[in-house]
Amino acid sequence: MHKKKFKLKVYGWSWIVLAALFVLFEVFTFSNKAWVNFQLPLRLIQSITLLMALAGLAVAIAVTDLSVKDIFACILAFVPTGWGILCIAVAWKPLVKKMRLWKSVRSLARLFDAGMGMFIFVPVAMFSWFPFVSTFQTRLLFNQAFSRGLEISLILAGNNPNSEI
Repeated sequence: MHKKKFKLKVYGWSWIVLAALFVLFEVFTFSNKAWVNFQLPLRLIQSITLLMALAGLAVAIAVTDLSVKDIFACILAFVPTGWGILCIAVAWKPLVKKMRLWKSVRSLARLFDAGMGMFIFVPVAMFSWFPFVSTFQTRLLFNQAFSRGLEISLILAGNNPNSEI
């Protein structure tokens, strides 16, 4: 029973982090055109928000009994949660536009897309720098046992090997 409660706790933390990130995003992408004559108060608000976010992070780490594994689980829970909320916001586009949050939702979607792209392609790029990866790939692709299993010539010729079915 304790484990189920703990799993819900991890998802709860991911929702809290998502809400905090959205508030931070709103504060730091606030329209500077409206605050042209009030640059000092705007910078002060942004500074205080950043310090409060860092203090909240420090307090969350100190007060909670979350381990590194739990924080990793929170990050993994954040990915589908963020994507789900973005999908809901897109589905409710007229309502989100009335609330004047559509620009932020679009920017967050771009940020989420860029973050997921980095998460996926950075390991691929890092592995491409190592020479043993290309050697392994060459040996694997030109291995006779592996090549026999591939029917690349049928695929390239457009023949369907399962046409009898």
